[in-house]
Amino acid sequence: MITFLNGREVLITYDVDVFANARDDLKDAGVEFKIKAKAVNSSMHMVKSRHIFKNRTNVEYRILVKDEDYNRALHIIHRKEGWK
Repeated sequence: MITFLNGREVLITYDVDVFANARDDLKDAGVEFKIKAKAVNSSMHMVKSRHIFKNRTNVEYRILVKDEDYNRALHIIHRKEGWK
């Protein structure tokens, strides 16, 4: 992992599989990133999500990248997830 102050969020999710795939894809592509994970209580989680998904957790995962890597990281994550 790296330390940088001006990171931009490329992913925020409660889904551990989406998080793990994005993390692995960025790592494989050589993009430096920082991870933030924050536990939330279950009532707050349910209000925020309003839906129940099979891989959701009570942990909010955030992936941040350097400003200059932002567009590249978005492309890597969304291409692999099939988002266009």
